[in-house]
Amino acid sequence: MGKFAVIVGIPGVGKTTVLDKLLKLTKDSGLKVSIENMGSLMLEAAREGGSVIDRDGMRLLTLEEQMKLRIRAIDKLVKKKSQNDITILDTHFLIRSKGGYLIGLPRNLLDAVEPDFFAIVEASIDDIISRRGGDVTRSRDSVSEEEVKLEQDLTRTAIFVLAALYDANVARVTNEQGKVMEAARKLYDFMLEG
Repeated sequence: MGKFAVIVGIPGVGKTTVLDKLLKLTKDSGLKVSIENMGSLMLEAAREGGSVIDRDGMRLLTLEEQMKLRIRAIDKLVKKKSQNDITILDTHFLIRSKGGYLIGLPRNLLDAVEPDFFAIVEASIDDIISRRGGDVTRSRDSVSEEEVKLEQDLTRTAIFVLAALYDANVARVTNEQGKVMEAARKLYDFMLEG
């Protein structure tokens, strides 16, 4: 069975962009590497169940409905882990949802995939707010600088605690504006070069 990495970051840090560049770096490694997005897996599960929603619409479901979708997505992740040398989960630690936050890395998920690596992608508060405002492909909530800082701080703290619980290594990567390849290279070196 392959290794499993959990990569988190709050909306607007550029996590998915960094991971797209990371996947390009792995092409010549000879390893079978897969990047899975938890939101996409949950959306796939919703559509398989007959729901016609988009990714941002999932946040409007009740927390109970979202948790049911997540359970079905976890099964898909376990299968992916068995098929790859490295499976990377692109997700959020916190998902701002109707009535509160959905915890993106619950115990049942982590127990099922047994992560070897955790990484957090971060960016400056100004970059995050700018990126969120410029992303016309998503319906983002408007949040204050204070809320963005809080979400990023909570995510960072939680990842180090979870890594300790799962005896996994952690990388912290800053995705500075215009330096996405540097961030991708740091993740590549961490996971593939050790």
